[in-house]
Parts: sequence; C-alpha cells; structure tokens
Amino acid sequence: MAVDEVAGKTGSRWRVRVSRNGQKFNKTYRTKSKAKSEEANVIKAMDDGTFHSEIPSKQLTFEEAYHKWIDEIEVERLQLSKGNDAKTKRAKTYISDKKNKIPAFRGNFKKFKSALNTIGVSDLASYRNQRRAMSIAENTIKREMNIISIIFKHAIGEWGMENLTNPVPKLRPPPKTPSRDRRLVGNEESIILSEAAKDTRHWFLPLVKWQMFVGLRVGETASITPDDIDLENRLLDMPFNKMDYARKVPLSKEAIEILASFMWGKERVFHVAEGSMSAAWLTFKNDLMNRGLIEENLTLHDLRHEATSRYFEKRRPDGTALLQIYEVRQITGHKTLDVMFNTYVNKFDPSLVVAIDGF
Repeated sequence: MAVDEVAGKTGSRWRVRVSRNGQKFNKTYRTKSKAKSEEANVIKAMDDGTFHSEIPSKQLTFEEAYHKWIDEIEVERLQLSKGNDAKTKRAKTYISDKKNKIPAFRGNFKKFKSALNTIGVSDLASYRNQRRAMSIAENTIKREMNIISIIFKHAIGEWGMENLTNPVPKLRPPPKTPSRDRRLVGNEESIILSEAAKDTRHWFLPLVKWQMFVGLRVGETASITPDDIDLENRLLDMPFNKMDYARKVPLSKEAIEILASFMWGKERVFHVAEGSMSAAWLTFKNDLMNRGLIEENLTLHDLRHEATSRYFEKRRPDGTALLQIYEVRQITGHKTLDVMFNTYVNKFDPSLVVAIDGF
C-alpha cells in the first residue's frame, strides 16, 4: 500500500497503489488528500468484500463485449429451444439479426474498439448525431442505443463489472415523434393488391396481404417457419417476440387463405428475411408513388396498423364488437394495452357504439 507523488504533463499527481487479499488497485489523483481518502476507501472495500476492480472493463473493448454478449445469448436461446427445430431456427435468426447490426457500429461508432470504461455520454451523443446526419431513422438509432445499453447492463450484472456506469440513460432522449395513424384511403387497397399481383416473386403478394389483413410485426412475419403453423387448429406459434412471453396467434380465415395461396419456403414461410421484405416493399411503394397511384407515404408497418384497426372495426350482426381488446392483442402482440387504447380504441368511431341495439 502506498501513496506516491508522480510527475505528470500538467504537474504532480498522486498515485494510489493497494495490494490486499489478492486484489490490486492502481490509480492516480490530482491531490494528495483525494488520493489518501481513496486509499482508505479501497482498503475498506477490499476487507469487507465489496471491492470491484476496474481492470476487466479497462481490458474489454466494446467490440469484444458485443461478441461476448452475442455468444452468451446464443447459447441461452439455443438451450431454451433444444428439441424444437422451429424454435431453434428462430433463435438462430434472432442471433443472425443481432450480428448483422455489427457493421453499423464498426463503421460509425468511433469507440467501437475502445475499452468499455472509456465510453461516455458524449461519445454516444456524437454517434447519435452522426447517424442522424446519415438520415438514419430515429427508431433505428433508438434500437442501436438499446443494444449498447443492454451490453453495459450485461457487463455490470453478469460479468461483475460493477465499476462501470451505463451511459445510455444519461443521454438526452430523442424527440418523441407522433405515432403514425396512416390508413388506406379510397381505392388504395385494390390498387396495391392488383399491382402486387404483377410482381414475379410469388411470395410478395401473400406478404402484402398478410401484413394488410393479419398485421404481425414485419420481423415476426419474416421469422415464421413451416413448423410454427398448425393449420388444423388455425394457430401460429410465436415463441420469440417483443412480448415478455411466447404467444399463440389465432389465424383468421383470411390468414388461412393467404397461407394456402403460395408455396412456403423451407426455412421461412415467406422466404426472405426482414431486411429483404422491407427493401422489396420500399421499391414497390416508391414505384406506386412515382406513378401517382398512391399519394401519401405508406410503410409495411402502416399495413399492420390497418389490420389492427380493422380488428376493432369488425362487428357482429347486432353491431357489437366481434373481438375484445385482449383478443386483438393476442393476434398483434402489442406489449402494452396503453398503446392499443391510445392508438386504436380512442380513435374508434363513436357512432358505431350509438348504433348498437339496446345502447
């Protein structure tokens, strides 16, 4: 144990060196009083078992932490899906999607190869601003920040790096963008379906119909495997999704008709990954807009919104709702009821309620 004066570029500094119970600490401070105070704190922490060395987080880079985290969740997910081929395929798809995000970090995050304990709020702000300058969608940036946060939390909780501080929560949150409420208008539905039918990819029209009438998340649609579908009981197994638990999705008659209309892929029912689906739709939608067939931007997620809205609009002969909110949630997989109330229920046409017999 020692507190030594050492020469620095900006004057003298005080170095604390402590070696106790097989643990080591070595750090410099600007003042002797701070050094002595910290020495006493370190000694006490080493004696009562609460000391955590900074060495691991100094040695582990963000790149290494990213790969280490992926390796661990891969083992975990594959173990959970053991014995179920469909779940194993889905787990591999999930891991693949996470690995596909690495190039974005490697190419744009200046601290990608830096030690975890050197990454601060200003580094994340710089990365966020750079991504915005590249016209990257705000939600994409948010998901990337979530990954960074998860890695820090994992390092702190699972790898014993309690000395680390997760910088993500300290970053100013992005401005809240108003939720989209785009619905199909006029004859847009017939135009979209007739134009999609001309596409030579036999999975494209079924994909468009699926998003328009069934309304799963695009990532969920992309991950569906043949083993997930129980046609006899009209159920779709979704073991991995954004909800905190696996869910069984009841398939409508329209969903069954769509599934019967094309040849499924062996690995993915709709043949391609989420990125390819989004790219195919973007090209298709831009063509429709350039030709003046639709005027307002329309995303694949807008089609999910359309499908969800229609579930709430379905009526029985007496005018009452065909589906309750919890039944719609079982299909769409919304994480919270708040989103469903604010986005769909509150925008429901009140005149339909007035028209219910006996109201």
